[in-house]
Amino acid sequence: MSLDDDKYILESYKKALAKKTITAVDAVKISAEYYYDKLVAPSDQQLLDLAFQKNLTQEKLDKFLSEWDIEAEGSYRALLLSYIMKQHPDLTFNEYNGPRLKGLLNFYKFANLGLISHYTKIVRALNEQGIVPMIMKGGLMKYLRPELSRCMGDIDILIFDDEDYEKSKEIVRELGYDYEEQDHSIDLHVPGSEAGVVDIHSYLDVGSKYDKTEIINNFKKRATKTKVFGCETYIPCTEDSLFIGLVNLAKNVRNKTSIRGVLFYLFDFEYLKNSKPNIDWDIVIDNIRLTGAYSYMIVAIEFANKAVPGIVPDIVANSRVVRRNVKRHFNWDVYYYKYVEDVRAKSGSTKIRDVHSLKDFGKYLKIKATKQVRWFVLQHPVLIDMWLKLTSKNGDK
Repeated sequence: MSLDDDKYILESYKKALAKKTITAVDAVKISAEYYYDKLVAPSDQQLLDLAFQKNLTQEKLDKFLSEWDIEAEGSYRALLLSYIMKQHPDLTFNEYNGPRLKGLLNFYKFANLGLISHYTKIVRALNEQGIVPMIMKGGLMKYLRPELSRCMGDIDILIFDDEDYEKSKEIVRELGYDYEEQDHSIDLHVPGSEAGVVDIHSYLDVGSKYDKTEIINNFKKRATKTKVFGCETYIPCTEDSLFIGLVNLAKNVRNKTSIRGVLFYLFDFEYLKNSKPNIDWDIVIDNIRLTGAYSYMIVAIEFANKAVPGIVPDIVANSRVVRRNVKRHFNWDVYYYKYVEDVRAKSGSTKIRDVHSLKDFGKYLKIKATKQVRWFVLQHPVLIDMWLKLTSKNGDK
């Protein structure tokens, strides 16, 4: 999370530290509202309001279409409007929008087929080496809802075993793909093109460090092995799919990236919730505990509920384990970006070879000592809490 220019969030957090009006959880909720205001345009909210109406009538649809410009809103918003058309075959879309929405569905259908062909080629090669990955995110939803086209940049898969993950790099190289290596994944693309095709993950990036072993094992234990686009693939259980969706929503929101993925995630949440009679939200909460992504997930949950009230039940955000840890993790975020990041960068650029006088040496020692002290505090939640309370009382900005 970058808090450098998000003064609104820092001010909210100062109120939480003072313990006068709001808690740390409330501060995180306020930050979700901040991101909502940054990302969700009024026309986006109108589209969501239409999509999630319990009883959508022809009159309400006609009113929306009379005020909505399909050309100005862009293809991904129009694609979501086509979802509404699919959900309500009893309603009539006007002569201007109806044919365009059908054409858009066909356009993305063929675009999806291109990605799926790469997926099939890659996963079949993995299967031949005894590797069965788990499909996630948009690719999973395309499999679950084949009648709906997706606006996908790539298809994401997760490989459970570290050795298999390393082996997959050689397999895709032999298939002729180039890839960019990240900490948690390799992102494949066709040589000569920057367009992605498949991202192979070794674990989920949730914005915090964690021991991936238990949660990865749980994913596999709860997953179902089946044929996906002609290949042996694991499908995550509904609860894990909801958790993974929240992780990606959080990433989009907190990085203030495109609204495109955000809107699709909300549609996916609603579908997943309705696909199973009794969602075990304790599984989602346990996943949050195992990854330590407390404040990260609260932002996603509150953002989602701001856009579509009640889409994620309060039981998750209000669980004891989540509330107990939100303050500690949010403390870490604020302390790091307010007191550590700058001095760490300054220390890294300060070299002993640049010392030419006693005064320079004094500055050098001060910068290095400050970095060491603040880094030491960063490793101890109790010290972070004390530091922030003291600086809050002293009016440190």
